[in-house]
Amino acid sequence: MKILITSGPVDVSIDSVRRISNSASGKTGNDLAVAFSRRGHQGFLLTSRPPNIKIDSWIIQEYHEYHDLHHSIASLLLTDRFDAIIMSAAVSDYLFDGYSAHIDDEFSKFEPKIPGHLPEIFLRLKAAPRLVEMIRTDWKFSGYLVIFKLDCGISVDELFKRAERLRRKSGADLVVANMAESSSREAWYGAGDKSMFIHVCRENLAETLANAVETGVRNKCPGSF
Repeated sequence: MKILITSGPVDVSIDSVRRISNSASGKTGNDLAVAFSRRGHQGFLLTSRPPNIKIDSWIIQEYHEYHDLHHSIASLLLTDRFDAIIMSAAVSDYLFDGYSAHIDDEFSKFEPKIPGHLPEIFLRLKAAPRLVEMIRTDWKFSGYLVIFKLDCGISVDELFKRAERLRRKSGADLVVANMAESSSREAWYGAGDKSMFIHVCRENLAETLANAVETGVRNKCPGSF
């Protein structure tokens, strides 16, 4: 079986030296690559936080920001064949669309480096194309797709509803749901209504997902391994 995993925080550049980032560590994606390698599967790990160990039968490629990741996924899906894709990277919901020193001024979109002496600046952000939704529609991937949904300040039931809504919209086979408040300790994975989501301790997530993906690929793509 051949797998593509995206991992790590996905930065958004606001000029040539500054970026907006998030608190993701990339550990989940790296752990998943190790788990699949131990099972004899090969793959490609696209990550902004490369592991400091070699992963047998895996190619590790570092990306630096949103557009890097977008280009890398598009290129790989045009030139290679994967049985499963796991989108565990924490992708920004917004892209930089300009800055201004005054809220009423015109926003400048192109600046090698935003001046550092300004007392304040205003950034304009626009919605980013959702990479998880492009996997099926733009890049025509028909294999097994796993996506991640992170939220905070809501009930677990509402988390499941939002995760399932995203799974359906993206055409994914499985969604992993996390709460920011407890993401270092636990997660849930499933497909369907709330009764279909299974709780898993974070330390067991990689092996648990590897089992689920193997089963899912066998059912969806017989003969893959």
